[in-house]
Amino acid sequence: MHTKYQKKKVIKIAAGIVTVVIAVIILSKILSLKRELPVYVGTIEEPTAAYSIETQRVEYANVMMDIPADWTYMIYNDNARYASDNGSYIDIISQDYYPEINTFLSENIVSAHIASIGGTETGFTSMSSSCVYYNYQKMVGDTFYNVCSYISWDFSKIAEIDICIPAEIYGDYLELPEYLINKITCTKTSPISEDYYVYYESNTNTQFGVPITWEFTNNGQITLYNGDASIIIGSSNITNFSSVTSMQYSQLTGNSVANFVLSSFNPSQNQLTAEANYNDNGTKMYMKQYMVNAGNISLVFTLTVPSSSMNNSLSAIFDTVTGYYQYWG
Repeated sequence: MHTKYQKKKVIKIAAGIVTVVIAVIILSKILSLKRELPVYVGTIEEPTAAYSIETQRVEYANVMMDIPADWTYMIYNDNARYASDNGSYIDIISQDYYPEINTFLSENIVSAHIASIGGTETGFTSMSSSCVYYNYQKMVGDTFYNVCSYISWDFSKIAEIDICIPAEIYGDYLELPEYLINKITCTKTSPISEDYYVYYESNTNTQFGVPITWEFTNNGQITLYNGDASIIIGSSNITNFSSVTSMQYSQLTGNSVANFVLSSFNPSQNQLTAEANYNDNGTKMYMKQYMVNAGNISLVFTLTVPSSSMNNSLSAIFDTVTGYYQYWG
């Protein structure tokens, strides 16, 4: 839990050069969604040991998986499809990364997506911070299908595998989807750490990292916190930092705290990094800040922690949170 002085001081520091008006840049419905994100890793139930079929190992784009041996390969909508004479088929879809995919870690978002294409969700599992597995039912033409979808992504590619089986024969293939999905291998050239998820904010069209073990709250501003360390994400109307001097920065940022001492200051046109120490009721505090252009505004990431608690691990976490930042405008 945070102490009172920490909560007060985070807000005071942000009140200078940081205009912490997250309500302006963060949609409330998106914030509600993120609090629902699971941080657990689920598993897909293994088929019974007796279940076995003859398969062929196939490779398409960054996906390798087993396909029933007698299913026929074809191209469908510029991607790979393997089809059976009984109406079942498997689509392997590869596309470039886009940040909205990270919202699929929320079952509510997945369920809404399925509804938008005329389906009904029947199951959902978050496999990791960049992989989900869900089931739904949908009419395709004149046939009612049970669909099992597996989606895995990194910062380069998104792989989607859809296993579609007519509902009228699904009882004969209950173990097939899990059998095949447990044998999928996706090559990831730019992986997302299993210790973080990527937060996508649609209003500013930006993304950044969030440690899965840290709390995520919004009380007028986004706050990530763990123990006595906090990272707040705010906004500023400054978008060009090359003309900001260290004196100006110190006056604006440190005017509401005691003994503010800037220890590093590195401005450029599109971003600014700074480190400082200050005193709060006898406690020496450490602050690290990263400001980065986001179109008509900038996002501001501020780490604050008692100096005695600052360590290399916290510095690495802050660097990953900000390192995952990207503006998609």
